[in-house]
Formats: sequence, C-alpha cells, structure tokens
Amino acid sequence: MAGRQSEDNWSLGDLADLERLLAEKDAARGAKRIYRERIADQLEQVSDEGERRRRGLLLWLQEKRGDQELVGERLESGLRFAGLAVAVVMFLSGVGVVRGLLVEMPGGGGRGYNVWLLLGVMLGLQWLLLLGGLVGTLVWRRHGGLSIGAELISLLGRKIAGSRAGDVWRQLLKTRAKGYGSVLGWRLGSLSQMGAEWFNIGLLIGFLGCLLFLKVGYYWESTLDLDARSLEGVTQALSLPWFFYPRAIPEKTDVMAIAIDAPEALRASASAIWTGFFLLAILVWGLLPRVIFYVFCKWKEKRALTALDFQESRHRSLWREMARIERAVVKTGQEDGVVLLDVGGTGLKVASIRPFLLQKMRVNPEGLHQTGVLDAEKERQAIEAMQKAALGVVLVVEGWNLSKPEMKANYEKVRRAVGESKPIRFLVVGSVRNGGVNEVGDVEFGEWEAFVDSLRDPAVEVVRWEG
Repeated sequence: MAGRQSEDNWSLGDLADLERLLAEKDAARGAKRIYRERIADQLEQVSDEGERRRRGLLLWLQEKRGDQELVGERLESGLRFAGLAVAVVMFLSGVGVVRGLLVEMPGGGGRGYNVWLLLGVMLGLQWLLLLGGLVGTLVWRRHGGLSIGAELISLLGRKIAGSRAGDVWRQLLKTRAKGYGSVLGWRLGSLSQMGAEWFNIGLLIGFLGCLLFLKVGYYWESTLDLDARSLEGVTQALSLPWFFYPRAIPEKTDVMAIAIDAPEALRASASAIWTGFFLLAILVWGLLPRVIFYVFCKWKEKRALTALDFQESRHRSLWREMARIERAVVKTGQEDGVVLLDVGGTGLKVASIRPFLLQKMRVNPEGLHQTGVLDAEKERQAIEAMQKAALGVVLVVEGWNLSKPEMKANYEKVRRAVGESKPIRFLVVGSVRNGGVNEVGDVEFGEWEAFVDSLRDPAVEVVRWEG
C-alpha cells in the first residue's frame, strides 16, 4: 500500500493517515502501551530528540494502522489517477497542437508550417506558462497557496480520492510544521511537470506523424513585420545547445530557402535541416526543462519528508502521551546529571522535588541555581553550570507565573548556554512555599503546554510535577 514501502521514511500517504488518526477522539488510546512494547527498544540508541519523535511517530502509525486502509492510500491513488488523466490530456493536446499548425502553404505546394508560428506556439507559449508556474510556486511558498496547475490537479485528485480525503487534504496544506505542507505542494508540482513532459512527447509524436504521412514544408513570411535576419538570429540562439550537430542548425541560406518565392529545389533541400532543428528544439527547449523540473520537484518532496519535525501541538501531545518522562533520559554516556534552575528565585529546595526527578524523570539534580533574578553573579554561575550539565537543564516554574516574553527570553538564554541538542525541561509546579511545592492545575498546565509547543524546539518539553 502507498506509503508503506519503507519502515524508516515517511511518505505523503503516511502523513494523511497520521492526520486521519489524530482527528479521532481517542487517537492516543493505547499509545503508552504501544510505545513500551513496540517502540522504546528501537529508539534506545537514538539520542537526538527530533529524530526520536520522527521515528517514534512513524512506528506508532504503522502499529496503529496495521493492515487497514485509511485515507492515505485513497489520497495516493487519487493523485496517481489525476496524474494519469493529466498525462493523457496533455499528450493528446500536444498531438493536436502540432497537427493544427499544419496549414496550406501560401501559393500552393501542399501543407506546411509557418516557422514563426511553430516556434511561438510550441516553445514561446510553453516558456511563458513555465515562467508563470515558477512565479506561482514562489507565491505559493510565500502565502501557502497553490499555482494554477497544481490547484487543478489538486481538485481532480480530491475528486478521485473521495470525500474522506477532503479534510485531511486541507490539513496537509495548512499545517505550518517544517516541510509538512510542502510535501503535498511538491508532489502536485511534480505531477504538473509530468503533464508538461507528456505535452512535449505529444508534440514530438504528432510532428513525426505529420512528417511520416504527409508532405510537409516550411515558410516564414507572415503579416507580422518579421524578416529573414530576425529568424536567423532566433534560430542561431536556439541552436546553441547542439553546436556539435551542425546539420540541424539553419544558416542564412536555409532561411532564404524557405521563402515563399524560393525555388522548389532549394525548399526541398532545406526541409531536412529545418526538420532536425524542430525535433531538437522540442527535445532541448521543451522536454528537457520539464524533466529537470520534475526531478527537482521529486527531490524537494523527498527533502521535505526528511525535514518533518512534527512540532504541531497535536503531534507533541501524542508524543507526550506515548513517551512521557522516558524522553528525558536518553543518554550518550554514564552521566545522569541535570542543572536545576529556580526561575524567578522562588526559594525552591532541591529536597522537595528530588524524589520526583530521580524516580520519574530519572535524572540527578547536580545543583540548584537561580535565573531571572537581578543578580549578575548568580546568572553567571548558572550559565557555567548549564554548560557542563550532561543531560541539560530543568527549569522549575510556578504554574501561575507564565509571562511568555520573559519566559521565552529565559529559554533562549538557556538554549545558548547548553547548545542546540541538549534537552531542556520545564518542570511546572503549582507554587513554591517555604521551599516545598504543590501540584499545578489543569488550566495552568495547559497554558504551559501551549507555550512550550510554540517554541517549536524538539529538545524542549514540559513536565507536570506530581506529588
């Protein structure tokens, strides 16, 4: 089934199934059991918290999904059929365009192509659409929308996938997580480029078919004020990529040979050169750029999948339910020490929370320091201690005392001191009185969870003190 080819890598279908499961009311049911029985052992050697979450959530998804078909398979199938439909339509369009441009030659002599019209429709118009698509992609990345081509494929894919995919589709597009919404966008981009590839293949097949079954000539005069010198300059520029094959590069004599009043013998001898020129022009200036952009979109989709950080609140909530305190004890050595920070100088005593730290969080408080106080020497000592802490920092905060700007500044200071990868834990207590602590209420703890989630740091978590 889609999205199940690899046990280590996420796919678009996996993302859709994850969102579908998270939308269920009892999404986290059994998460703790699944983590202990199926996941914990496989993550034992993974020390990076972001990678632990990526792998852990994928393992949870695979266990939760089992062999049932969720919305991910429908979404992947919808996109495949949409891509197939677009490819067929674009192929037929390419054949129709090149056949429709074949008209009666001025002055008789059979059917022929106006060189200016052929270049303008087959390549000029296509490049205008390509540049428009690039602009649309830039706008999409800036504002979260889709280009016109991607939007059309999106609509078709949703129709084929069915109504069940609608809500998940919208969730995929609007999610702000790093690389998350981009996955679907790059997939749609690759499908639009695939459609353009088949349009150019249709141009080639249609052009070759006309050459094979019809007598085809070329001419360049038209009602537009375009002369032979202009055509020579354009064809010379377009021919630069195949300088090694001069037999397909029209020269000045070849331009004059397809003038309306040129002798038939000259026109016939130049036709082979113009045929080779147009075949290579379609390949180099039509098909090749689309292949390059298709490969680029697939590469960007893969990069977006590997960059997923799952930092949205719903992801972090599920991960908390799965791993709980175990997430704080991933070690790279024998050390088990953390630095305790008393935020705001509440007068906390280590003895009041030591049992919880040792038994639940399984870390050893090496020392207690104060931060967020008007004492430069204490702040300096705290920073020096944090830089040496093996397992990072635990900030003890009172539930009622959440000033987001101030607490974010404290977080940033701690992060600079400990580096990018060491864990930071906010241990939320109700309040500190006479050195002891009590439990925090649900509402206040929920506000701390939302604040910590907003930091979007995979190595930061919030823990609730339990008496």
